[in-house]
Parts: sequence; structure tokens; C-alpha cells
Amino acid sequence: MLAQIALSLDVSEFRTCVISLAGPGPVGDLLARRGVDVRWVDVRRPRTLLVQLRRFRHIVREFRPDLIQGWMYHGNVAAVLASTMVSRRPPVVWGIRQGLRDRSTEGLSTQLAIKLGARLSRSVAASVYASSESIPDHHQIGFNEPLAIAIANGYDLAYLRPKPDAGMQLRRSLAIPADCVVIGHIARFDPVKNHAGLLDAAVRVTRAVPSCRFILAGPGVDQHNDQLVSLVDLCGLRGQVVLLGSWDDIPQLMSSLDIFCLSSTSEGFPNVLAEASACGIPSVTTDVGEARAILGEAGHIVPVNDTDALSEALIRLAEVPSNVRREIGQRARERIGLQFSLDEMLRKYRQLYQQVSGREREPGDQLISASS
Repeated sequence: MLAQIALSLDVSEFRTCVISLAGPGPVGDLLARRGVDVRWVDVRRPRTLLVQLRRFRHIVREFRPDLIQGWMYHGNVAAVLASTMVSRRPPVVWGIRQGLRDRSTEGLSTQLAIKLGARLSRSVAASVYASSESIPDHHQIGFNEPLAIAIANGYDLAYLRPKPDAGMQLRRSLAIPADCVVIGHIARFDPVKNHAGLLDAAVRVTRAVPSCRFILAGPGVDQHNDQLVSLVDLCGLRGQVVLLGSWDDIPQLMSSLDIFCLSSTSEGFPNVLAEASACGIPSVTTDVGEARAILGEAGHIVPVNDTDALSEALIRLAEVPSNVRREIGQRARERIGLQFSLDEMLRKYRQLYQQVSGREREPGDQLISASS
């Protein structure tokens, strides 16, 4: 979503610089290829932290932003720091992308960033939450910004679209029989994404529908992850689970699936669920964040951490004829087009930027975004 905003803002009104706090990455590479000014620092190594902070200050002062947009907890804290480095203290907008129902799964640095964020929240002009459900969760732990609003993600259906040949291509490349039902799960390897719960459900699904195959993709979801590989083996799923790792072409991967599954224990606005829907893929999801608003009646929603319900919903969807799954997927795609358009999301961000700046944007105004 950060990339969508940076790439879609009118260049006659905004000049954008994106600062990554964790070095270059695939999103940064994408933005740079498309002409966005991308800089990076790497604050993950304590030995070079002072050097990286000096580099960060130099970038901010050189760019001289009129508005600073933070993105995710670490990026939000950095956005406040960046505002102190500019003499006229530009307004700061935070981007809060996840729910807080289960903080126990967060790493130490993220937990510290959340606590610091609560202390700094009064100093920001506004916070944009990806989910309306996340606002009270954050306020309960001390977030108290002057303006808290929810802006739903928006999607470009010309980019996220069904690709009819993708399924057969993937099956050929992975030696999966043509008659198999392929269930996909795309997420980074993180406790909140609940890969363990997914694999537990997969055991039951593959017993009921032996022709099913599960494809897992995302950062850290590959054969080099000993913990995940051991879990697959422990579940007896080595022949029925494929670990793909990171994957850049989301429309191609999504379109190759028969069913998408989201097993998370907590989310804000589960972007990947909307992407699957936009590609016409029917989904089974846990009831997290805005999942219910994304799917409506065009999919199956089950309670969090209910492996029985998750497996039963997957079995039900796997056993229906393929044309029924396609009809459900088409309804899901139509819902994304009606409820979550990219143009509407951009309109709301532009309106917010005008509001916190106290004026209409002028040609050449500078927008900087710090992202973790």
C-alpha cells in the first residue's frame, strides 16, 4: 500500500521520498524502478547505529519535507524523529497497519516501538489505521493522537486480475497433478501468521481430500527454515506441502490457486486476502481485522485459533465443483472493485494531507515517508 500511494500521487502536486529503515528491499527496488526517490538506512545493527542516524538526518534535511508520513511502528517513531530535524517542524501522519489483539507474538523491538508510539502519539497530526477495529485497541494501550481515522486499502483491478493459464503453469513447474485442488497461504514466517495452525488444519484436509496440495509462500517460508520444515515433517505433510519462499508476482501466484487461506491470529487490514479476492480466488479466513469487511458473503470466515473450523471450511470449499469456486471468486473480485477502489483510497489520503497541512497542496510540495 505504501508503494501504491507513492506511485499514484499526482507528481504535479507531490514530490515523494521514501526512506527504508532496514536497507534496500523488493518494495524499494520496485519504487526506484518506477522513478520514486528511495533512500535507505539500516538501523538494525547497533555498532553502526550512530552512523545510520547521521545518514538519516542528512537525507531528511536535504529533502526538506512539507509533510512526513510514517509507515508501521518503527517507521512511525522515525517519522517523529525526522520532524525534529527540520526547523519548521512539518506535520507527521502515522500509518498503523495491524491489529493489537495479540502483542505476545511481537518481537522485542516492535514491542518497544509500540510503547514509544503510545508516548509520542500526541505529537502527530493524525494516524491512519488500516482497520477501524484497530483504533480502540491502540487507544486502550495509550495511543491518543489528535486525529485517528481508518482508510481502507485500495486495489488496482487492472493489475490484480485472474490469469487463467497460471494454474497449469504452476502445476507443471512443481509437478503437481492437474486434478489436484491447490490451497495457498502467503505470509511471512511469523507467529501471528499461524503457520502451525495452518499445517494442523492441512493434516485434516488432506485426509478428507487426498488430492489437495498446500502451497506456502512468503519471506522465510522455504526449505532453509528448519523450524518450518520440521513442522511439516512432524505433520507428515512432506509430499503435500510446497514451500516457495518469497514471490514477487502476486497476481500470477494468486491466480494459480484454487483456494486461498488466511490463518492469522491477528491482522489490521489483511492485504493478501483482498489481493486473492481481486484475482478471483475464493478464500477461507480467520475472523481477524477487516477480513469480514473484505469478504462479505463471498468466502468462509472462521474463528481465530479454531483448527477444526478452519479445516472444515477448507474441506467444504475443496469438495465443491470447480465452477462453484470460480463463481465465489468472481463475487469476491466484484466486491473488491465496489468497496476498495484504489482511486477512493488515494482521494482520502490526499484529503487528509491537505487537512493536516492546513491548506491545499501546492505544486512541488514535498512528501517524505519513513517505513520499517
